[in-house]
Amino acid sequence: MTKSLDILIEDLRPTQVVGDVKVAISAVVNDSRKVCPGALFVAVRGVAVDSHRFMDQVASAGASAIVCEA
Repeated sequence: MTKSLDILIEDLRPTQVVGDVKVAISAVVNDSRKVCPGALFVAVRGVAVDSHRFMDQVASAGASAIVCEA
C-alpha cells in the first residue's frame, strides 16, 4: 500500500521538510540494507550504530525520503 510522505509524517510534527511531501512511499525501513526504491528511511542514533551515516547510501539506493533526528 502506497501513501504520500505528508500523511506518514503528519504526527511527527517535523521541524523542517525539504522537498516534495506528496512523494509516494512504498515501504518504511530503518535498516539501510533493506532500502528499496520508494522507501522511507528512518535514521536514528542507536547505541551501537548511528544510522545517519548511511543517508547517502540509502539515497543512492532509491529511498524516496529520509526522516532523521539531526
